[in-house]
Amino acid sequence: MNTAHTATLLPDGKVLGTGGADADGAAISSAELYDPASGKFTPTGSMQTERAGHTASLVSQPGQSGRVIVYAGSTWELWDEASGTFSAQGNMAAAQSEFPQPAALPDGRLVIAGGGNNDSTIATEQLLTLDSHFFALDHNLNVPRSAHTLTALSGTGDLLALGGSDTVALASAELLDSNGWTLLPGKLSTARWSHTATLLPDGSVFVARGENENGILTSSEFYLPKTQNFIAGPLVSPRGGKPRHSSRPALLAWPRARIPRASARALPLPPQ
Repeated sequence: MNTAHTATLLPDGKVLGTGGADADGAAISSAELYDPASGKFTPTGSMQTERAGHTASLVSQPGQSGRVIVYAGSTWELWDEASGTFSAQGNMAAAQSEFPQPAALPDGRLVIAGGGNNDSTIATEQLLTLDSHFFALDHNLNVPRSAHTLTALSGTGDLLALGGSDTVALASAELLDSNGWTLLPGKLSTARWSHTATLLPDGSVFVARGENENGILTSSEFYLPKTQNFIAGPLVSPRGGKPRHSSRPALLAWPRARIPRASARALPLPPQ
C-alpha cells in the first residue's frame, strides 16, 4: 500500500489516486482510478514525475470530464480523464511544497495559498488560469500558515482561510475578496491545524477536529458569514494525525474520506 499519495473525487464519482511512496520510501509516478460501483482499481497512465507528499486538485467545470492538476515543489502537470493521461505543464510561479491549500473558483481558476517551503511556513498565494496554463503570484495571506483550510463561500465567491500552523497552532481567520486578504476580527475559539471546514447549505462553515499543541481535538465550531464570527459546535469523535495537505471536503485523504460537500445536510446546523 502506498503512503503520501493523493485521492481526488471526480465528477462521475470515481476517485483518482496518484503517486505516493512505496515500501522502500521511494516516490512513484503511477496512478489509478477507483470505481465505487465495481469496487475495483484500474491503472490510468503515469505522472511525468515521481511524486510523494504532493497535492492534487480537481479543476473541472460543470459538464466536463475530470481534469486534475498535480503539483509539488515548483512543477505541475495535468491529468485528463477523457484521455487517461498526464501532461507536464511547466513551473509554478513559486515553490509551495508543504501542505498548501487549494480552492477552485467558479470561473475555473485555482487559488493555492500558504503551505511551506524548505521547512519555512509561507504566505504565498498563486492563481492558476487553466486555459492559459499559467500560474501567477497574487495577493499574499496576512499570516503565513500551513495545514490550514481554504473554503469557497457560497454567493460571494470569497475564500475563507482558517487556522493552520506557523510554529504554533493558529486561531486567526482571513477572507479573500477582490481587494485581497483581510484578517477577520473573529477568531476560532480553539487554535487548530489539519482540521476540516465544510460549507453548509445555509452558507455557514462547519469547522471540526484537527490538532494543536495539546493533542487531537474533539471540538467543533461554526463560522457565520453574516457576522464574520464563530460560535461553538458539538463535540465530535477524535481523528487527527500528522498535518496533511488535504483538509478540504472536496478532496479525499485516502483511505479515510473527508465529508463530501454533497453530504453536508447530514451535519448539524448552527443555532439560529
